[in-house]
Amino acid sequence: MDSYRFPSISIPFAPAESPATEDVQSHITEWVRRYHLVRKPHAYQRFLAGKFWYLVSVCFPAGDPSALLLVGEWDAWAFMLDDQSDESHLRYEPDQLRSLLDDLYAVLFGEKRQSGPLFESLEAIWSQLTALTDHRWQARFRRSVREVFDGLIWEATNRATGTIPSREEYIRNRRATSGFASHMDLADLTDHIDLPQSVRADARLHALTDCANDIISWSNDIFSLQKERFAGEMHNIVLVIQHEDHLSLQQSIDTVVDMIHREAQYFQLLEAELTSNLPLVPDSPAVADNLRRYINVLSSWISGNIAWSKVTGRYQEEGLEEPLRYLEAIWEAPLADLPPGPSVNVGEVSPDTREDPLTEYIEHAPGTRPSGQRESSPVRLNGRLVGMIATLTLALVGVLFILFRLRRPLR
Repeated sequence: MDSYRFPSISIPFAPAESPATEDVQSHITEWVRRYHLVRKPHAYQRFLAGKFWYLVSVCFPAGDPSALLLVGEWDAWAFMLDDQSDESHLRYEPDQLRSLLDDLYAVLFGEKRQSGPLFESLEAIWSQLTALTDHRWQARFRRSVREVFDGLIWEATNRATGTIPSREEYIRNRRATSGFASHMDLADLTDHIDLPQSVRADARLHALTDCANDIISWSNDIFSLQKERFAGEMHNIVLVIQHEDHLSLQQSIDTVVDMIHREAQYFQLLEAELTSNLPLVPDSPAVADNLRRYINVLSSWISGNIAWSKVTGRYQEEGLEEPLRYLEAIWEAPLADLPPGPSVNVGEVSPDTREDPLTEYIEHAPGTRPSGQRESSPVRLNGRLVGMIATLTLALVGVLFILFRLRRPLR
């Protein structure tokens, strides 16, 4: 792979951490095991290295501790789904992915179409959310989740067709796949935000939220670049700009970092306009205070995402490995049929630990590479095509061997 360096990303917000970090960590570590989202020792090791509880803590540093536990469940669930859509055979199967995501989406309407860890755990999360929120909030959260699901299907369609999106198309869809909208919905619970609909609909607040989302998404793309190049993934702002503008990888990285810095300056300008000139806010100190808390969460997410990205094992070089080693079969297996989760600590798991084989749909996943093999092509070949070529090659060799034997005199 090409060598490159990462320029420093300068953000005008200092990260802060919630005092509930350890509580969130112990809660979601137990939660993913209880719902069998993590069972294989290697998957458990990878989960711990992800430090998703720290992401929750630094993105909601002033959040209500009990609400942070629920957000931690949502984040753990969302990262599990992200791995399934990006790294299993579903990455090349948009129709199958759409069907599964539609079944998950039905859970948010109280409809249970399937059983299995991913469905049971989402049902548990949704049950808690519906007990804490009204129908308007629930409709807004469902819209946010639908945007994420549509973005995942868009990515799978691009992979299946070998399509590299344009910069404009990527930025628009990246705002959806980031899942940021759902987190700003959850901020109503963590930071007790209650904004009138007229304020939420204001174009300037939308622009400020999109600006924060772009900074968060592009920064994440910088940190995850090595992981995504390893996987042959093209859904990364650095790789999209490199392709579109015919740049070297280093030039594209520098371009994206400059974009992040400009967006951070724009964020400050928008924030100043909203807080100093508030015709969108009625003459109500309470509304202004809620708006201030909303903006504080945006700022915390910008700084917190970068702080987490620097320490999570999800994007580190030692975290680059074949999905077959850690992906769990969490779509279909009923909870009653699953063994209990692992009771090991990360320090007790050897990197060479052998896990039980995954179910057939992952073992024979199209596009999965043998262990240790890396691709240089930006778009991976479809696994089925590779299999067909291999089969035809073996058949041709067999025919040539038979012809060769027929031409030789019998002895």
